[in-house]
Amino acid sequence: RRAARTLAATAVASSAAAVSALCSTTRDASASPCRESSRLVMVHVIFRHGARTPVFTALPQIAELNWSRCSTGRCADFQLALESSSHVVLNGRPISPTPVRPHELKDPTSRAPQPPPDIFSQWEHKLGGTCRGGQLTDLGCEQAYSLGLRLRDAYVGRIPGVGSAWDERTMRVRSTVVPRCVASAQFALRGLFPDQDEDKPIPMGMLSFDEESLFPNSRRSERLQEILAAGRKSWIDKPSPEASACARHLRSVLDDQTCAALQVDKCNFIRVRDILVSLVAHDMVIPDCLAPALPSLDLVDRLATEQIVRMMSGGGGPGGTSTDLSPEAHRHSLGLFFEEVLADVGRRVRGETQEAFKLYSAHDTTLLPLLMLLGVFTGPHAVWPGFSSCLAIELHELKPLGRNESPGNAQTASEYGVRVMYEFEDITARVPGCPEHGLCPLPEFRKAVRECLPSSHLEEGDEHPGAKESLVAGGGMSQF
Repeated sequence: RRAARTLAATAVASSAAAVSALCSTTRDASASPCRESSRLVMVHVIFRHGARTPVFTALPQIAELNWSRCSTGRCADFQLALESSSHVVLNGRPISPTPVRPHELKDPTSRAPQPPPDIFSQWEHKLGGTCRGGQLTDLGCEQAYSLGLRLRDAYVGRIPGVGSAWDERTMRVRSTVVPRCVASAQFALRGLFPDQDEDKPIPMGMLSFDEESLFPNSRRSERLQEILAAGRKSWIDKPSPEASACARHLRSVLDDQTCAALQVDKCNFIRVRDILVSLVAHDMVIPDCLAPALPSLDLVDRLATEQIVRMMSGGGGPGGTSTDLSPEAHRHSLGLFFEEVLADVGRRVRGETQEAFKLYSAHDTTLLPLLMLLGVFTGPHAVWPGFSSCLAIELHELKPLGRNESPGNAQTASEYGVRVMYEFEDITARVPGCPEHGLCPLPEFRKAVRECLPSSHLEEGDEHPGAKESLVAGGGMSQF
């Protein structure tokens, strides 16, 4: 094994030099110099749903506002996927969602799992106007459609097998079993493939909440539940000085009922943020009874980010009360998903699959932990992902001039490189261990995230974390 590691290290060093020689860094996804020396052969795109109404609707002052930006046709009954008649008007033109056929991810012939009760509860909460709790608004539909247009410009026609029409041989789409995510995927698909046949719904894979790996899911791991609980307790017992001061201010100006609804005593700025972001996104005025009390969105955003990082660290991290447990938390949450991504990449490298374009419609609590896992959620870059934020993991095959082969003909992973795009900006150089310029050699990229993957702590024959653990209630952080 020691000899194998030495050989692997040598391969990594030589591939790093090769990749750096072939590519220079770029900020523009559509004008990369890598086009001349490498070929994009696969991309995984993970995005957050579009703008929605608040999921925390316990405050009457918020629930009674006129939430009117939800088309009436999309509010009558609970539905996992939208009908094509549920259009929005964009620049005077109706845009309809792409028809989809939700199915169980592991068995395309089976119907999609049902959403859990808390998702139904959000929907049943009628707000003032035409909207429901946690519902994708018309603005959110527009954001998802615009994201689809940008993805079309960035990737359609650039990847072998990814053309202007949906192709089940090379493309996949997956969503959590949450209506706002499904609808966001439908509008993103409309932007990507505007001429998709209405009579040919696109298959969309989903997992039950008990199995889902697209958010930190304590339903599938008792250990993750313990880490998140320790993180919550650490934040409640020892919030940052700025969070403590802000909570004291809120308690001094808000009545007891409002403080209880916002969990001010627990310094829960995630709830305050949820409300403020929804109001600001939809250009709504904060109610007079709350306006003098609520801090600025920038401050709330920063405090909520500190809170969720502390939770994902099990109480560790900046200002924490214990050892940083975030690598272990990732192994029991988004590390499971990211290992699936790398397995897809491996199959593509070996020429075992035609799949080249994979979409995942999920949550901010998908993207934020993924950015932490990649090591790029630090300093000024530690910013809560906004509506329709997008992370792309690109696989490039190194292609010296004159070579024109299909993916899989290159025999080793060292002949491939990875580019990480966030919000259509190249952030590869910020991944620890990746070069300052150009693509990250695939072996180095795997090494950079290895500590956060379940397989990194398994002996041969062991099961993944969570496989032996009983399912527990409590949810994790899927509600966003």
